[in-house]
Amino acid sequence: MCAEQLLLTPVHCRQQLPPGFLADEKTAVLSGLPAVKLAGLLAAYGLQSPLLQFYRAGEDGLLCVQGDIATLCGVTALPPTALPMLGVRRYYADRPLFSLCERQRPVLRRRARAGPAADTAIVCPPLREVAQLLSQVFCGLDVDGLYCDLSHRVRHSKARVLGRYQGGQLVATAGVYTAAPSGCVIEGVAVLPDWRRRGLASALLGALEGQFVGQQLWLCCREERVPFYLKNGYVPAGTIVEGNL
Repeated sequence: MCAEQLLLTPVHCRQQLPPGFLADEKTAVLSGLPAVKLAGLLAAYGLQSPLLQFYRAGEDGLLCVQGDIATLCGVTALPPTALPMLGVRRYYADRPLFSLCERQRPVLRRRARAGPAADTAIVCPPLREVAQLLSQVFCGLDVDGLYCDLSHRVRHSKARVLGRYQGGQLVATAGVYTAAPSGCVIEGVAVLPDWRRRGLASALLGALEGQFVGQQLWLCCREERVPFYLKNGYVPAGTIVEGNL
């Protein structure tokens, strides 16, 4: 069965995007973390990249499949077989789709403002080192896939990754992995266990904020991490649905 039979239409030009998804290059009409992530993928890769595929779902829905991960916004219903037949194993959406395999994670946001001068020890580390650090903190991470994706985004000025070294070792990192006209998404906030509770993550968040002044910063996290982000000035902004197939 093809994608069209599953009510999904491949998108190959901007005219095929759902009405109102992008009013123009600088204005995103849909809001929320999944919409910003989709806008970021569109800005970083365009519609002709062999590395991902956009699909229109019904009148107002849009989803993007990148490898085995899908991001969905405005999709109200899909047949249960739709995503698996596109090779999707994990997805992020702005609303529940298949309740048996989903969980909701908190979303927070903050308008970036200029703050104190950034810590001069914070630098832009080699992305291979970033991927390796993240693999130590987050189990099951696709190091090569992350490295390739981040390299592409950074090369096209659609991402910014920072880190902090100690004794020649990268011990903490955080980045804006999605930089779109409608906002930025912070991901990959990680500190090696021996270096936690020393303010490194907060310093990295502040340094990122100083580089995206005026932008709306979005992130999602585990429930137990919410107090940390609240302390750093972020406010609750709903939830994002995460599903595994």
